[in-house]
Amino acid sequence: MRELWRQVSGVQERCGPQHRELAEQAEISEATIKLIERSKTVPQLATIVALLRVSQLGLTLDDLPQKYRD
Repeated sequence: MRELWRQVSGVQERCGPQHRELAEQAEISEATIKLIERSKTVPQLATIVALLRVSQLGLTLDDLPQKYRD
């Protein structure tokens, strides 16, 4: 899970979107984004899927944690 978030954070640093914009695009709360970023919560599958749908992040199903790909 940390690896997925590192990828999200890395993309944010390089080319946007900021927390608020990412939250709007993924249709999740900005607070949830911040909690995930700080490793204060483990996102539910629906949250991970929402992040995968944000095209600017460039994430694919291969970026899902292994437990969700089996």
